Amino acid sequence: GAGLRDALLALDGVREVRGRGLMLGVGLAEGIDAAALGAELLASGLVVNVPEPGTLRLLPPLTVEGDQIDRAVGAIGSALLSYATNP
Repeated sequence: GAGLRDALLALDGVREVRGRGLMLGVGLAEGIDAAALGAELLASGLVVNVPEPGTLRLLPPLTVEGDQIDRAVGAIGSALLSYATNP
């Protein structure tokens, strides 16, 4: 959980990460539409929940492996970068 939290906090467009263990809420920077970002992530194969307009919720299974976490963080980073250039 701590590694996932740190990796998410290092992404541009992430203002906060809250939660416990692997159950995390990712607060996005002002102006980023979480629903649009969530749809882009779903299209790339990553399922996230959007509980409110500026938040993504991540709830990976406890059996998730490190490389899967790395791919998920990469997908979120790419989606945030894409969103920043094409809001």
